[in-house]
Amino acid sequence: MAETLINLLLERLASVTVNRIGRELQLVIGVDDEVANLSRNLRLITNVLQDAERQVTEASMGEVTGASVGDWLNELNQVSHEMDDVLDEWCTEILKHEQEGVNPTEALEIPEGSNKGGIIETAPRTKEKFLTKEECFSMEVKGADEMLELPSSNSFRHFTLMFASQGLSSILSSQNCGNLRTFTTFASTIYSIEPEFITSLKRVRTLNLSSTALGVVPKEVGELLHLRYLDLSDNGFMELPDKIGDLYNLQTLRLVRCYNLLKGPDLRKLINLKHLYVQGSLRLESKGISRLKSLQTLDEFHVSEDTREEGLLEDLENLDKLQGALSMQHLASPLQTVSGAKRARLNTKRLLHLELNFRCDCRRRIRRGEAEGAILNALKPHPDLESLSILGCRGATSTPTWLMSLPNLKRLTLYIRYLEDLPALGTLSFLESLDIKMTDKLQKVGVEFLGINRISSSSSSEVISFPKLKHLTFSFMDEWKEWEEVDSQNIRIMPCLSSLEVRNCRKLKALPEFLWKTPLKSLTITSCPILHSVYYGSERCHWTTYGEKPAPINEGFNKISHIPEIRIGYEF
Repeated sequence: MAETLINLLLERLASVTVNRIGRELQLVIGVDDEVANLSRNLRLITNVLQDAERQVTEASMGEVTGASVGDWLNELNQVSHEMDDVLDEWCTEILKHEQEGVNPTEALEIPEGSNKGGIIETAPRTKEKFLTKEECFSMEVKGADEMLELPSSNSFRHFTLMFASQGLSSILSSQNCGNLRTFTTFASTIYSIEPEFITSLKRVRTLNLSSTALGVVPKEVGELLHLRYLDLSDNGFMELPDKIGDLYNLQTLRLVRCYNLLKGPDLRKLINLKHLYVQGSLRLESKGISRLKSLQTLDEFHVSEDTREEGLLEDLENLDKLQGALSMQHLASPLQTVSGAKRARLNTKRLLHLELNFRCDCRRRIRRGEAEGAILNALKPHPDLESLSILGCRGATSTPTWLMSLPNLKRLTLYIRYLEDLPALGTLSFLESLDIKMTDKLQKVGVEFLGINRISSSSSSEVISFPKLKHLTFSFMDEWKEWEEVDSQNIRIMPCLSSLEVRNCRKLKALPEFLWKTPLKSLTITSCPILHSVYYGSERCHWTTYGEKPAPINEGFNKISHIPEIRIGYEF
């Protein structure tokens, strides 16, 4: 384990000497010699560790005696961790000066017992790579008045506190916490954390205080300069201290479901931040997010509703490393513009899952429909997109112009209030789930929805509409009256369809016959009085497959009776 850590330290030093010697490290007088000496020492320790670990293994097999070998190895482990801390402090100091705009020609004094250096590009270090059983420790709080204390051994690095139900200072002494790299809580309600305890975690890399009913975050958290991972999710605090914005080494920040959080730190100094999670913290506006060019994960982007300084669509412009999933909230805010939406350049970010949510609580919501529709058209995503949700858009009468240029789309949700027609969605070869809801103007779903003409004109092979569609849902379509029938003799329609739901479509007169040729396994028709009559014989009904069949059985019921699971009636 220690050997692995030493090798990682050597990689960091190599990064320093090769990549930064011409710039940041010129700030430090004599830094070349410091790096060379530290590298030599690390290589010597590596050789000693290899020999020591061999001796420990042989001792455990009875080949070598002497209990001191294990102690010796632990001491070397401790030294390697201390070296790691020195490197971290060294690099953080240079990064801090860079962010504060210190003149790079000014030499920095090296405090006694510490080093300084430039930014280093470290490879991600996973716990699995060098974590040992002896380094992990957990404590379970059993009594309300019980005071716990970590063992005095220097080998413990990763600590988990379980089932605590009061302030940390009441149950856990800060003594012996100085060497911890990980501090996490599990099923604990601790309410508050004393500044002294946070200060004692001076070497911690991972701090997880999620779901602890934490009411106030101590500002001392911002002094944990080694911190890489901070999780404060599912807590009730209303603001975060500004000093959290000084955590230069932070790579992951989780603030999920912090519903009361109104004020967050300025993020612009967190240039190493790669993962930011704020889902559910809808009142939080991310300040300085436009500077986070290393950001790879952003689960929600909260568009500003009341300030022109933060939370604008153009803040995403230079975040080209974004990938995975992104939910964009409050897009109908009057502060957003079409030019800002274009500058967001979503098509350059390899997002696979995208939610465009126009629902907005502000009273000054965009009144000009064409503006909201234009913003939707300007937010063209990456062509690799697999999942798309458009929610609450009131300013468009058609789907965005780029929708049919997403060849890999698998899941699609459309909630466009004044949608008048549907495009040829049947031509999307990989679409598996389609949900269309809350349209006030759509009156007819025609054959163009199946894309038959486009398919037949572009291919001489068998014509298949919606070749992979499995789940189809229509709901709350107040004016929808007709779903056009089509002669399916020379075409296969929805050959994989297993689930169909039609909810609150009160004017729809009938479902097309081609649906009964699909391999449907589940059919749900709720709050659609005309369809109730057609397929059950009564508007007011509440029937499932396991209930008593209608008497007399009508023609409509015979058409659907082969489907294994059926629900017809008002909401179940």
